[in-house]
Amino acid sequence: MILIIASPRHSSGIRYPCNTLFVLEDLSGVRHVTEQVLRKYRYVSVSWAFYDLEQKLKYKAALAGQEVINVPAPYTSQRCPKCGHVRKSNRNKHTHVFCCKSCGYTSNDDRAAAINLYNAGKKYLGEKLSRDNEVPGTVICRQAGR
Repeated sequence: MILIIASPRHSSGIRYPCNTLFVLEDLSGVRHVTEQVLRKYRYVSVSWAFYDLEQKLKYKAALAGQEVINVPAPYTSQRCPKCGHVRKSNRNKHTHVFCCKSCGYTSNDDRAAAINLYNAGKKYLGEKLSRDNEVPGTVICRQAGR
């Protein structure tokens, strides 16, 4: 799943402004999982190259002053975006319904996973902002009695 955190689209189509952040699930090892699918359904599951898509997106993003990050895929679709509770039974793969067993939050399972990616992107941006605002070697001195 890919999530894009950006300002609104330009009127010229699907172009994202400078400083756009693309958030990707880390799908390394996904082939191993999809090989467990019945052979007649396997083509649909593995017919596109995840790594190739990621490399092209990173290349194009770098040219446009944008950034691409990978977030760990485990539990992305099982974690409640509202309370953070993780349980396999939160997600029904057949009906595509996410229902948190802890707080009762209900949504489409892909939407819940997208919100979790969005939150991971916001967390990354917050951490990056904190790192960028740090000045190496700075010492804060306080006067005695304050």
